[in-house]
Amino acid sequence: MTAATLEAPAQETTAQAPVLTVYSKPACVQCDATYRPIERAGLISGVEYVSIDVTQDPEAAAFIKDELGYLQAPVVVFGDKHWSGFRHDEVKAAIAEILSARESNAEAA
Repeated sequence: MTAATLEAPAQETTAQAPVLTVYSKPACVQCDATYRPIERAGLISGVEYVSIDVTQDPEAAAFIKDELGYLQAPVVVFGDKHWSGFRHDEVKAAIAEILSARESNAEAA
């Protein structure tokens, strides 16, 4: 992971919806709960959402701690919003925005 990625973790995939970035760690119940609705919605890994294991990426771990101020996984970044822990309401809203953008792009094509 590059420093540029850490400074702007949510890159635009379309004109309408940013990427959903999930900073997580293994054996994390709240991380697993965060991924469940993402996977059920059929979001495309690496395109519509990105998963970063903070136990394998010290720069990412430093970013969520030092820049965002979080000590608990998961940390989710979506556009200019970010939160820590399992937030079903926020995840659901982000998924809806991504799916809406996907549908709009399909109609425009």
